[in-house]
Amino acid sequence: MSPETAVALMTGLLAAATFWLAWEARKARREASREDERRILRAALSEQLDNCRAWTSRDPARGEPAIRNLRGAEPRLAAVTVLLDRLDLPPDLVAYLIWLTSTIGDHWGRIEKLLDELARIWGAGRDGARESRLMDDWRVMVEHLQVLAALTVAEARRRDLVEVAKPNDVVPWTVVSQRPERWRELLALDGFGRGDPPFPTDPAFVSVAPSARDRAGASTGARQEAVLHETLSPRLRGLLRRR
Repeated sequence: MSPETAVALMTGLLAAATFWLAWEARKARREASREDERRILRAALSEQLDNCRAWTSRDPARGEPAIRNLRGAEPRLAAVTVLLDRLDLPPDLVAYLIWLTSTIGDHWGRIEKLLDELARIWGAGRDGARESRLMDDWRVMVEHLQVLAALTVAEARRRDLVEVAKPNDVVPWTVVSQRPERWRELLALDGFGRGDPPFPTDPAFVSVAPSARDRAGASTGARQEAVLHETLSPRLRGLLRRR
């Protein structure tokens, strides 16, 4: 082998080794970045599922004990803040998440104030007006926490991180409950829902848009009515059919 051939061969081997090392370095960086995405999204989803669990179990309609338990239910949003800081998200999703987290803080402030006011009269009577306002705030809070969880799930699936999203599919706390008739319009009249930013437009988020969630609420109500109907005696079912 001539010296020139040996030099060319060594140069080629060095270039191949350099390319391989660069390729492996890029691969390692991609895997590390992917693991960061997985960890950040999993932490955000875990945080929001816990928030949903805490709030759906404290329905003010269940009476004074549930209302009292709301005092320790301040939603945790630290992992969502990390999600916003660390991941490259669609701009309209960023805007919507910022709006959600800020309004969640606003509702918590109103709920704390109402809890203080109700605590001063417990044992002396009921305050229907304050309890009604508390119920409205609670319902909106649950809606926002569930949407926050659902958007986190949708973003995980958009990134093909199905294993991160799956825990949301097996818990009951994010199931959309039946809503009162025209509830969005009525809440808007009370000042809720004004100034909402546009909902994220990516097809991955379509299933959690307000219209889709309202349809899911109606479906939940239909299922609940069907179950209730099955538990009634044949005589009561006959009376209901004749009404």
